[in-house]
Amino acid sequence: MVCLGALGGAAATTAAAVLTPESLGSPSAASAGSPLLGSVVDGLTARPVAGATVAASTGPSTLTTANGGFSLAVPNGSVTLAVSAPGYHSATLTIVYHAGAPPVNVTLQPFVFALHGAVVDRGDSVGLAGFVVVANPGDVVTTSSTTGTYRLNLENGTYSVTVSGPGYQSSTTSVVVDGAPVTLYLFLSPPPAAVATAPATPWPILLAGIGAGATTGALGAWSARGRRAPPARTPSGPLAGLPSFANTMVRARMARGRRNRMPPR
Repeated sequence: MVCLGALGGAAATTAAAVLTPESLGSPSAASAGSPLLGSVVDGLTARPVAGATVAASTGPSTLTTANGGFSLAVPNGSVTLAVSAPGYHSATLTIVYHAGAPPVNVTLQPFVFALHGAVVDRGDSVGLAGFVVVANPGDVVTTSSTTGTYRLNLENGTYSVTVSGPGYQSSTTSVVVDGAPVTLYLFLSPPPAAVATAPATPWPILLAGIGAGATTGALGAWSARGRRAPPARTPSGPLAGLPSFANTMVRARMARGRRNRMPPR
């Protein structure tokens, strides 16, 4: 029985030796079930960095998830984390880990390049001060200086750059940043001047009404007195298009006037 106990104890000791800090990627008994948690974020935008590699000095490594998080099984004690991602400077962080320790946050600084230039009046080429320049995606914002110059620090990628300010039409330009600084001049134009237009006047209807009213009144008075109506005058100017209408009215009035003078039968 003693021999069995000794053998059992030796077996337990051997098993415990497997879970030592020297074993790559294996946590100690104290840290088993309580892995090291953390996240990796962009140092420029504070957004999560997905797909970053997080490697512990004790051996295990992992990739960050879509939200930048990671989980590593490490032993208690001093642990150095090496973090890297495409487009970013690598970073190392040494911590003293123990079970239940708070999450570790790692910041990676991206490779950024300057997008710079000036906001300029298209007409006289004068720099425009105080204009807002926005690059998306990322919503990176700056304001033009007193001479119209501006600068944005951007990672590699394709951006939509919009500039706006008082008294000018806003403008949007697409630009690609690919491993080198980019110079971009943003030209703006004032809004087009409003053209004042008078409301359209129905001249044909208005003038026809005036001509018809005047001709009818004059012919009515001559017919009532039984006299011969004067010849219709040919209007000039805007009324030049009404002579045929006026002559028709004259003939109608004269015909009614003659009937009025005929004695009853």
